[in-house]
Amino acid sequence: FFGLDELRDEPKMEQAFLLLQPCLRQFGYPHQGWVTSSPSGYDWMYRRWTLKVSPSGNPLPESEYPRFEARSPDNPTLTPEFLASLTASFPSRLFEQEIGGKALEFEGQGFPEFDPDHIHVKTAPPGQPIRRIVGLDIGITAPTAAIELCIYKVPNSEGVLIPQIWATREIYRRHLDATDLIKILNQEWNSPSVVCDPTAKDTIEFLKRMGLRIKKARSNEFALRIKIIGTRLQAAINGLPYGLFIDPGCPNLIEELRSLHHPKNDYSDIISDKWSKDSRDDATDALAYGLMDIEKPAGRPPEYSITYKGNIAYL
Repeated sequence: FFGLDELRDEPKMEQAFLLLQPCLRQFGYPHQGWVTSSPSGYDWMYRRWTLKVSPSGNPLPESEYPRFEARSPDNPTLTPEFLASLTASFPSRLFEQEIGGKALEFEGQGFPEFDPDHIHVKTAPPGQPIRRIVGLDIGITAPTAAIELCIYKVPNSEGVLIPQIWATREIYRRHLDATDLIKILNQEWNSPSVVCDPTAKDTIEFLKRMGLRIKKARSNEFALRIKIIGTRLQAAINGLPYGLFIDPGCPNLIEELRSLHHPKNDYSDIISDKWSKDSRDDATDALAYGLMDIEKPAGRPPEYSITYKGNIAYL
């Protein structure tokens, strides 16, 4: 067996873990590796013990990576006065991580507007939507992701029916061949209109010949993909039409929106024109392609303009 402590405080701890793991092989021994640490954002610990995925994105056996949370308020030796002092001393998000044991990303978040606990993750309304479209991101080594988007008329705070967007279900699968993809979309999802990554021209033409109603998205530009998602999330916060909500039936999309973050350079500056290389963005790309095709009420393609509020750009 082996034990490692405070994995977040040493950059080479992941490498140490990977080197120690093959040593758990001696016959007659328990073959257990124990690690303890405070969380540190959506890092390698979060991916391995919460998402149960390897550095290459492959699923890991859940039974081999159990996760046990120990929160400071659960410690029976801490007095209410001491806990109240901690609560008053810590900023709320830092308190959630250091005292509450939650993995939170503080810098370089891709979608700081995303609030899965209070606003954006809701079960889709019953009944037929007024429009339905699927965004598709074809993966080769990465998963193929498809997100179904439905527009429903729902009452706002004043009881007025306004259109809102729901991501209602997803496909998220590695090595998904074209035959299986078409079967799911045409048979299980009732032949929706599909919008795909515009760089996948040959794949789009092939899927067309195979009977899929598919076209290319307007753009593959990185900044636009972020802005269009962020704008729809912000609209949901403000109670405006065409806000974006996510049904719990899209767990991979929810996880990507929660965890995507930008990398830092050698001077710890945020690099905002790409995602960190350990981030997965397949479902969010599919989401963005679908959102690009949602028209304004007048039936015209949306005209994109960019405004800035603080460090956040809005479409």
